[in-house]
Amino acid sequence: MSETWSIFDVIGPVMIGPSSSHTAGACFIGLMARQIFGEEPKEVKIKLHGSYGEVYKGHGTDIAILAGLLNIQPHESILAQSMEIAKKKKIKFEFESCNLGSNLHPNTALIKMIAKDKKMYVQGESIGGGKCKITEIDKAIVSIGPEMSCLLVKYDNKNNILTDIINIVTKRNFHINQIDTPVYKDVTLAVIMVREHFENDILNDIKKLPGVIFTSYINHISHYNQNYD
Repeated sequence: MSETWSIFDVIGPVMIGPSSSHTAGACFIGLMARQIFGEEPKEVKIKLHGSYGEVYKGHGTDIAILAGLLNIQPHESILAQSMEIAKKKKIKFEFESCNLGSNLHPNTALIKMIAKDKKMYVQGESIGGGKCKITEIDKAIVSIGPEMSCLLVKYDNKNNILTDIINIVTKRNFHINQIDTPVYKDVTLAVIMVREHFENDILNDIKKLPGVIFTSYINHISHYNQNYD
């Protein structure tokens, strides 16, 4: 059986930087982390695992993740100035090379984001060719790629509100593709993937439900080059 290759496999994504995994994929991780956090963080601490930690300075992985957190796309020329832009905005940032565990992908980043009294941890991995996925949100295990639109609702397990969340989504004529409900300690993170883009008004309705701790959404990133072959 012959193997089929797409032009994406040969050329890779449209991007600034030397490496699709270490630059474009890293930028997408930052972009997704910012969407999940729901706002631009005022302080970020980024732990870089495996090959990310070994070569991040030479390959611009640090610059790329920070660019994503600033809502800069991989193809934008200002990606290279992300550190200068962050300093002008008085955003604190630091990077640390570390070992997060032998079971993790070698291109893994753990991002801690802080804004006022809000704090969140998001972990993502770059899996080659500019592709990436988010694997953890505040210790809850997930698998979310930039090609998905995804509603996230963290709620106390004492309140079984998943049906209420689904009703809010379906009444707005969203088409649900998949629902995951990872649990960490006494908290559930509902991950609802849809075809369409979300708007802020849906969050206002969900926040009214009992036991909601946090809610946000990720809209699929238009410049994300996915190989469908």
